[in-house]
Amino acid sequence: MVFAAGAANAQETWTARAELKFPELSGRVVDDAQLIEPAVRAFLTQELQAHEQATREQLVVVTVPNLQGARIEGADLAEAELET
Repeated sequence: MVFAAGAANAQETWTARAELKFPELSGRVVDDAQLIEPAVRAFLTQELQAHEQATREQLVVVTVPNLQGARIEGADLAEAELET
């Protein structure tokens, strides 16, 4: 399962979702499911950094190994946004 979230403070996004437990935000790409090859991770990190510099929006890509019993319909981090 791959999630992309945009937020002024992306760490708050993780704690705002009680149903799913997300890994600690350690960078722009957090690959807990180990799905992303190193070259792709580097590319995504560069693209996300460039996007942030151009728009001041923070985006992160997160993979998790499973939904921890939650339904996919409830895993809506792709649309999550927090205000500063």
